[in-house]
Amino acid sequence: MTHRHDDLLCVAQRLLLFYVGVTAMAILADTLNHLMTNVLPAAAEYQAAEDALSQAHQNGNWDAEAITAKRKAAELAVAVDGLSDRACLEGIGAIDKIRAGVSALCLWPGSNIVRQEAFERV
Repeated sequence: MTHRHDDLLCVAQRLLLFYVGVTAMAILADTLNHLMTNVLPAAAEYQAAEDALSQAHQNGNWDAEAITAKRKAAELAVAVDGLSDRACLEGIGAIDKIRAGVSALCLWPGSNIVRQEAFERV
């Protein structure tokens, strides 16, 4: 797996945790709908594309899979970015504060070390 893949998944997870942590009373219907109908399917498609790329790389012919994986990564990044846009529109707070809050929650797996600029890379 690539650092970009890890960053995408980390940011998606942390966005959801940040929104829930900001206020338990907020109902983020559009944000949750976007997560369920766009972000999670895009993450699954990206994971499948990365798996196909890894397999193709082992076989020595991976050009087509690399293109697909890049496209799926971009689609997932757009979907993840849409979460903060929707949360902002649903009144959670200013988009820069949402993104800063999410970035502060993105940690390297198994540690308390912040993944600097993970959200920005997405």
